[in-house]
Amino acid sequence: SGSNLKEVVMPSSLKIISYGAFLGANKIEKCIIPEGVEEIGSAAFKECTSLTGTLTLPSTLRIIGRAKGYDPYWDGVFLSCNFVCELKIPDSVVEIGMGAFRECRNLYGELRLPEKLETMGSQAFWGCSSLSGSLTIPQGVSTIPQGCFAETWLGGILTLHDGIISIESDAFSNTGLKGELRLPRDLEVISHNAFNNCDFSGNLVLPENLHTIGDNAFANNWRLMGTLEIPENVISIGSGAFSSCSSLEGLIFPEGLESIRSSAFTDC
Repeated sequence: SGSNLKEVVMPSSLKIISYGAFLGANKIEKCIIPEGVEEIGSAAFKECTSLTGTLTLPSTLRIIGRAKGYDPYWDGVFLSCNFVCELKIPDSVVEIGMGAFRECRNLYGELRLPEKLETMGSQAFWGCSSLSGSLTIPQGVSTIPQGCFAETWLGGILTLHDGIISIESDAFSNTGLKGELRLPRDLEVISHNAFNNCDFSGNLVLPENLHTIGDNAFANNWRLMGTLEIPENVISIGSGAFSSCSSLEGLIFPEGLESIRSSAFTDC
């Protein structure tokens, strides 16, 4: 990448923008990605901080970065770009990579994930703090990766399908998501801080297949209410898991529970 590069015009024949193609070209002000592009590689536009206009992704796009890689910070396709526009992800996209839109703080609008989406990488939307509204996870996604939506402050309703089996650490922390939280039927793992500092309300029903509840998993959801029943398969409840869930009225524990960590129910 050239230090004085300000504008990029790509050919209509282009199919792939490879890894790190414009990495650190921080003077680029305008870049049009043409129709026909199917894949944008990891870190392709990482830290192109002068990209402040509209991000238009082609309808032919299938892959944005890589879902498994070295590290979300290094892999981020558009990490720390400064686009000021509504984020529109094409319906054709099946993979959104690690840190793909991390810290793109000026992207706004409701985050609509493509129905064909199969895989997301960790921290894909971490810190996209101007996004707002409700969020629906597509049927093809079975794991919500670490920090995927953290620090977005969406503030809407979360819809999870029953095929999700794992929600990794910090997946929805500090999103401000609200309303009733309906957890997936097949869910097995809720990791550390998964729903920390959201604004869910109503009765929380934990699925029967659940066996792990991580540290601070539901901390600071003070509107959750009613009697919380811990399923029989749960063997461990992490430290601070339900701390400050102050509207809970009762707890029912299974006979096989092996561990309740410190402060799991502090200020309940």
